[in-house]
Amino acid sequence: MVFFNKYVEQKTKHVGQNSFVAPEAYYEYEVDLFFINDLEDQKFTVGLLCIDIFSKWIEVIPSKTKD
Repeated sequence: MVFFNKYVEQKTKHVGQNSFVAPEAYYEYEVDLFFINDLEDQKFTVGLLCIDIFSKWIEVIPSKTKD
């Protein structure tokens, strides 16, 4: 028991962190905009990123503007 307590990290729930776990795939998504401006002549400068939080499936939709 001494070895376990000394070398294995104890995971505790931190106050204010989300502990929600989706019950199945495609139940809840996280969505965010991100900006791409590293190329001179690129057609799309904004991307809409959608992540399924259960299966980690990702979809990116390119866009020319954030509107």
